[in-house]
Amino acid sequence: MKKLFIILLIGFLNINLFAQDFPFPPELKWWIFEIQSIDKNVKIENFKFSEKRSILNQDAPISYKNRLYPVLKKWNYFGNEFAYYDIYASLEKNKSGKYSIYGEPDAAFGIFDKNEILLFVDFFGSSKGIDSFCWVRDNRIIAVGRDIINSYEDGLSDIDFIIYDYYIKNGGEIIVKEYIYSIKSVNMAKLKLRWVEQRTDYFENN
Repeated sequence: MKKLFIILLIGFLNINLFAQDFPFPPELKWWIFEIQSIDKNVKIENFKFSEKRSILNQDAPISYKNRLYPVLKKWNYFGNEFAYYDIYASLEKNKSGKYSIYGEPDAAFGIFDKNEILLFVDFFGSSKGIDSFCWVRDNRIIAVGRDIINSYEDGLSDIDFIIYDYYIKNGGEIIVKEYIYSIKSVNMAKLKLRWVEQRTDYFENN
């Protein structure tokens, strides 16, 4: 009986440690639901730790005053910082009154202070990026995205779906942990993973 209690206790602690290390917000569950449309077995718990890296504060902070679009900003709870989808993004208004969003091939996720000074930036290659994100604390962001590992002539791709855990430390550093779930032969045209694809009230499909 004592051994059983110890086993259950260890299991309970592991669950809680996982939950504390991986606070997936309900606001991003739609992204999981999209993946479930091609893989019904995917769950948040299926994402496995891939890597841990560090981002340092900008040595020479850059001012983006009046160059950023409010719809692409998400403020933390205290209101002293906001995160931004792609610091190179631009919007173009269409005849319908909706917008198309454009960016550089190397997307860059940014964190700014309230004066629109760039504090941190996370660069991605042309195959990788962030689809959406959410503040879970004033110093922590959970983001979701994907990395196209292989592309084939039939239009299918091997994809690593990624959950990013951004933790902003005191002293000008962000610790990033990445968790991945891999699926082969994905038809990306059937998925609406990007946040802008979910906001049909504001954006045209790009």
